[in-house]
Amino acid sequence: MIPSIIVFFPIQEKKGEAKMLTRQLQRRFGVLPDWACAKIAEADLHALEEWSLRVLDATTLDGVFAEDE
Repeated sequence: MIPSIIVFFPIQEKKGEAKMLTRQLQRRFGVLPDWACAKIAEADLHALEEWSLRVLDATTLDGVFAEDE
């Protein structure tokens, strides 16, 4: 039973992070294009957390997803 719990929590954490990021982006930039939704759906937890911070300062949707230079 413990192994399924270990797997369950990271999956739920990722889903929750993706949902919150989506809501933040929609609030700031309006309806999200398909490419942004796909990027969020395919992202790992680390990327979702990084984008959730970037949304605070980004002036465009592209700015949220910009690669680090």
